[in-house]
Amino acid sequence: MQHRPSHSPLAARVLLGSLLVASMLAGAAGSQHALAAQTQAAAVTTSTVAYHLAAQFVVGPSAGTAIAGQVSGTLDSTGILTATLTLNNGLTSTVNGTVGASASLSLKGKAGTASLTGKLLSAKSGIVGGTLAQAGTADAGSWVLTPETQTLDISVGGVSSAASKDKIALSGQLTLQLTADGWGEGTFAFLNNNTVLQATGQVSNATNMAATVYWPGKGTLDLVATGKHIIGVLKWSGNFVGPAANDIGTFIAEG
Repeated sequence: MQHRPSHSPLAARVLLGSLLVASMLAGAAGSQHALAAQTQAAAVTTSTVAYHLAAQFVVGPSAGTAIAGQVSGTLDSTGILTATLTLNNGLTSTVNGTVGASASLSLKGKAGTASLTGKLLSAKSGIVGGTLAQAGTADAGSWVLTPETQTLDISVGGVSSAASKDKIALSGQLTLQLTADGWGEGTFAFLNNNTVLQATGQVSNATNMAATVYWPGKGTLDLVATGKHIIGVLKWSGNFVGPAANDIGTFIAEG
């Protein structure tokens, strides 16, 4: 007669318990890995940013030309920039790459096409800069990207004088993103017809402003104003010139 080994109930319970513990440990390890992956993904944050880009080409296809405009978009916590360069004439280019202790960016579009490589030039202000490469030319020029960290956002209302050729009603919103030294770029949005124009400006001592609004086909509007605080609100008053050479007017603003 063949003898078959028997397993005691205790041994079966021990084996089952071991299998359950192993399964729980494997599940816990998997959960920890999933949680770690989720935590790592959640740690990446994105913020809205704006910069002033100044670039000068000295050799290559664009030799002798310069680019000056606003780069606006998003920057995540790993240093990846996804943005758009906009010039005063409205031309744009995409700007993609990394910005941090070092910088590597691609510029592509009607506003300009080039590769930008460089490094952090000022830890205090966050300015980065370096060299341009274009169409096979490795050292075609230089560039600087300056953060615009402050915002001027004011409501403007004014009219041209009776003697002006173009009698305009200056009613809109002037928004400028400013660098640490008060120079900036943005837009002027008319309230009556939804027209949005490119603008640049300078604010000094927090109460002196000069801005230029670029109006394709008509010219420019140059605004100069001073501001003062009235019951906690900064109110501005000043003069503007344009869009025609002999057009002048006055305006007030608040914000």
